[in-house]
Amino acid sequence: MVVYFGAEEEIQIYKVGPIPIPLSYPIPDGSMTAEPLPDPPAFNKRNIDSAEYEAMEPIIEVAMATLDDLCLESYGSTYADGLITWTDSSPRGIEVGRRQTWLWFLEYKDGYYIRPIGLEFLFDHHGVDPNNWSIISVWQSTSRFVAPHDT
Repeated sequence: MVVYFGAEEEIQIYKVGPIPIPLSYPIPDGSMTAEPLPDPPAFNKRNIDSAEYEAMEPIIEVAMATLDDLCLESYGSTYADGLITWTDSSPRGIEVGRRQTWLWFLEYKDGYYIRPIGLEFLFDHHGVDPNNWSIISVWQSTSRFVAPHDT
């Protein structure tokens, strides 16, 4: 079991099992019957969960809206049309305290194919407040830009 304490930027990992009916789990007084693992990973190195992906999406939508003309001219579609999508890559950051993820964009093609379009965002999502997250770099083909509106 992995427990994220977002307000404290802390991760605790517990051995819980066996599944599906665990014999060790939190008990009412707040203590654990299983001991936490030593040396939990740094908060910024945790995996992205569905809540974090959902918080990233509005920021991506705004950035991609500024690229509508470019996408229409180059690919005949926009992000809002649903024919351009994105995926991400790991690691989330090499330095302690850094949490940045490269998002790369793909175009849906006939026949259930997707094709990379040469557009990538470096997304900074350190900390627990999505209001502080931002796109800090854009790569389009072979050029680097500071923000999507610069492309």
